[in-house]
Amino acid sequence: MFVKSIRHRREEEQVSIHALIKDYCRDHDMTQDELAEIVGCTRQSLFNKATGRTQLTLTQANKLAGLLGCTLEEISDMAEKAD
Repeated sequence: MFVKSIRHRREEEQVSIHALIKDYCRDHDMTQDELAEIVGCTRQSLFNKATGRTQLTLTQANKLAGLLGCTLEEISDMAEKAD
């Protein structure tokens, strides 16, 4: 269900990785710390990556894409727009 809502939201408006992360955590009753642990980094590192301050590794991007229901290309596009 979350994947459907993300796809619909991405089609409707320009969505940032940071907004998708916040929505995912809210919808899954999870903290950003918990999500960061799954992705393989700290909460602060995930925030920096989501806002374009630093780059996701391929492994992190792949995990995040799978969780958020995005493709790697979509994650990459959103990351470039955050820069």
